Amino acid sequence: MISCLESFSTELLFDIFEYLSPYDLFRSFINLTDRFNTIVYSYPLHLNFRSISQLEFNYICCHLQPKQVISIIFSDETIPHQVEIFEEHFPLFKHQFIHLQSVTFIEIFSYTIDLPESVKCLELRKYDIYKNIPFDFDKLLIQQAKVLTHLKVDRIGTLNHINVRFPFLTHLTIDGGFIPDEDCYVRFSNKYENINFTSVFQNFESSITHLYIFIDKENKNMKINLEQFSHCLIHLTLHFVEDIVVSFQSLEQCLFNLHQLTHLTLQASGRNDLIDGNQWKNFILKTNIIIFNFKFQIFNHNKDVSILFEPFRSSFWLKEKHCYIGYHNDEENGQTFLYTIPRFRFKDIIYPSSNFPPITTVPSNMEKYLFYENKIDSLFIDMDKFIIPPIHRFTQVKSLILCGSTFMLLDVLNTIIDFNQIETLDIFPVESLSRHKLDILIKHCPRLNYLIMNYNPLFDIPLQIHTLRLDVDFRSLSIDNLWHITQNVKTLEIPINSKDMMLDIIDQFDHIDNFLFSCDYFSEGEYLEFFIKKFRIYWLEDNSYRLAMHHFTYRQGEEYQQIRMSIGGPKTKKYSDITHFVSPFINERSKLAQQQQQQQMEQEPLQQSLISMFNEPIVSDDAIRIYERSVPVAHQRHFEPSDVDRRLYETYVASLSITAQS
Repeated sequence: MISCLESFSTELLFDIFEYLSPYDLFRSFINLTDRFNTIVYSYPLHLNFRSISQLEFNYICCHLQPKQVISIIFSDETIPHQVEIFEEHFPLFKHQFIHLQSVTFIEIFSYTIDLPESVKCLELRKYDIYKNIPFDFDKLLIQQAKVLTHLKVDRIGTLNHINVRFPFLTHLTIDGGFIPDEDCYVRFSNKYENINFTSVFQNFESSITHLYIFIDKENKNMKINLEQFSHCLIHLTLHFVEDIVVSFQSLEQCLFNLHQLTHLTLQASGRNDLIDGNQWKNFILKTNIIIFNFKFQIFNHNKDVSILFEPFRSSFWLKEKHCYIGYHNDEENGQTFLYTIPRFRFKDIIYPSSNFPPITTVPSNMEKYLFYENKIDSLFIDMDKFIIPPIHRFTQVKSLILCGSTFMLLDVLNTIIDFNQIETLDIFPVESLSRHKLDILIKHCPRLNYLIMNYNPLFDIPLQIHTLRLDVDFRSLSIDNLWHITQNVKTLEIPINSKDMMLDIIDQFDHIDNFLFSCDYFSEGEYLEFFIKKFRIYWLEDNSYRLAMHHFTYRQGEEYQQIRMSIGGPKTKKYSDITHFVSPFINERSKLAQQQQQQQMEQEPLQQSLISMFNEPIVSDDAIRIYERSVPVAHQRHFEPSDVDRRLYETYVASLSITAQS
């Protein structure tokens, strides 16, 4: 096999590498031959650490060559403190990654890193804006200002305090981020009130060609003046938050003097003047705009759809601009939208539904391609409704959600959707689940790797499922059974009703690297008392055998009561060093005994190591708890404690009891 691969040219191998993640690339090709090592280390790497386990993250860091890395996405979403861990691997990061061009920081709250001058594209994303999370990227931005060509930030306030030039900046995105609730918004918006777009842009002294601006509530009364970019701005996107009512006249005043503008995209809410096709036609004819896309939410809409569409059926829109319009009425939320296709084509489909097929000006010969053969993020099928198979099958569905009292026949479902592209299957809303039908459906979905369902003790999770989200009835949940049915799962998302349940899952499910625990079943008082006031890294290490022995990171959600945890490989410290903080009450005599027996303990079974720490009949509660947790873990690994271990343990527990009585 290796000799066959060796005949491939470097170009062909590079084409193969494009289909592999960096982890799979290194695992598959490193150390096969010297030639493969040379080729792998010359391959340009784009590292995306957004959804990755700690084991994979560390493996990549141990094998990559800094000079081959072109772009990096850091994220604290799944592995908190990711940047710090990365810098431990590469302490001279700024001088090692000399070909690095693009860096993205997602949810990085407390730590950034000095970037090499080669980094010309920088993206800063923050969505979690509770508490005292810092927002200071000033130092990083000032350092890179003189070389950046592309910059993306989540708020205009990120740039408000920076008095520095960006001489080469051509692409600027000011996105909206995410605001969890109204109370949080009030605290947040006070920081950025009275910000002026014009003054911020003037400090840049840049020739911006591509600009994306999200206009939020704190800027709703501000006049947007972009005249300083009239000589250079080519692509413009203006995205207004829903609560801001925008008129055609206000937009016309803002856009009219942008003489170089060729591509315009608008997202806004307004009344009938905003959706007047004739007004927009006259405006575009006075400009150099070639491509015009929009998504307008209509307030107080009282026109018939045919009247609304009439101006957009002219040859100007259909033949000259190739611009097609869609109409969407969301009865549940009371919202009506007019939007261009394909730019704002709805990608979350409910079937059957009065909104599908959508009402559009699209020619009939293009409907199949635009609405059935284009990518769909999620398809929701209500199996209880009378379903007439669509004219065409959906062929590019990423996520399938099934709802109903019972499973639909696979043959019927197959007339609606092509299973080959499905990556996520959500069957949680199905009331009566047939294990046999589910098993057949999963086997027909070759790309499926993410399953969402109710806990079913009789259903073994198939080999291809790497991420499992469960909803559980705690009265019927068996941790032992759950362990048996999830042997192939790498990421488990599950609700918990106690901290002990969380610890049991962490310790026993040692084949799972990533956990997302939802704590909604805790009362607000319980959650605040424990998970906010007491939940710390040392508590986890003190109470979990597995976390005491392995590297791990965790993060508590701010908007929702969630704990995300990623567990890596064994700690490099000797176990006797770790037990110092696992059991902080060991007396000096015990510590001395530990030091004398370090080398011997490294070779002993875990249980005997714990017992042999003590030279007197006083056993700490922490040590006993850790020992008791280690037994089921060892048992799950088909390791049976020896009789000597058991006798030692029983002797010391008895000693503890006698000491307590005396």
